[in-house]
Amino acid sequence: MLVIQKEQSAQTSAILNRTQLDFLEQIIIRYGTVVTYDEIAPLVPGQDQAAKRQFVSRLSQAGWLVRIKKGVYQVADLSSLGTVTLSRYAVAHILAPDSYVSFEAALQFHGLHDQLMQSVTSVALQQRRRAVVAGIAYHFVRTAAKFFFGYEQHVVDGQATQIATREKALIDMIQLHRSQYTGDRVAEILAGSVHQIDTERLEEYLRQANLTTQRIFGWLFDTLHIAYDPALAVRAHAGAAASKFTAGSTVYNPKWRLYYVPGVIERYASA
Repeated sequence: MLVIQKEQSAQTSAILNRTQLDFLEQIIIRYGTVVTYDEIAPLVPGQDQAAKRQFVSRLSQAGWLVRIKKGVYQVADLSSLGTVTLSRYAVAHILAPDSYVSFEAALQFHGLHDQLMQSVTSVALQQRRRAVVAGIAYHFVRTAAKFFFGYEQHVVDGQATQIATREKALIDMIQLHRSQYTGDRVAEILAGSVHQIDTERLEEYLRQANLTTQRIFGWLFDTLHIAYDPALAVRAHAGAAASKFTAGSTVYNPKWRLYYVPGVIERYASA
């Protein structure tokens, strides 16, 4: 139930009248705190569609229905008037139900990233525009269907979400967003938190990743002295052309047929 005392102040009463309060309580009882316009429209007083939209618009402008995306709202209470209080994972799923949260946001969910984040990156099958909700930027990286795996269902703030496993988040950072930063971050996690990584599952996922990603992880495993299936090194020679870690990579590793930048990842080898 919406938390509002009968002894409302004059200011609060001006924001929310009895009709509006009854309406909000009805939609919370039926649908919870996240609702779509199509769900709530039949409960809006009156029959005229323009009047219904105006009624919802007034509640939105007053901060009682907080817009997440077109046609989707969160019902606010007095302590969060006008603010989206859902977790970033829930918002990301509402914005794109056919996606899963990955990269640093997924690692943070699993306790492997403790830095303050102002953005969330999800992997999707379709290209989607960047969205900003409550000051958080939501980015969506498109991938092919054969790479759309390695995520799990979770319920966060009462909302269904899809979040990459630790292992898939690491692979996505290399395969879909490869840079010196992501390579460094993945190496740091492998060096310091490999005990939290399911290495068998990581190798299983790698067998489904592209060749460059397999080569990079093989090189990382060697550099960081992490055991791996020898078949990974065999697969690294499946293609004749060499891979580059980044555009500026100049040092060649013949075992992995990979060009890399020296002196960056290696510092974690003795960590």
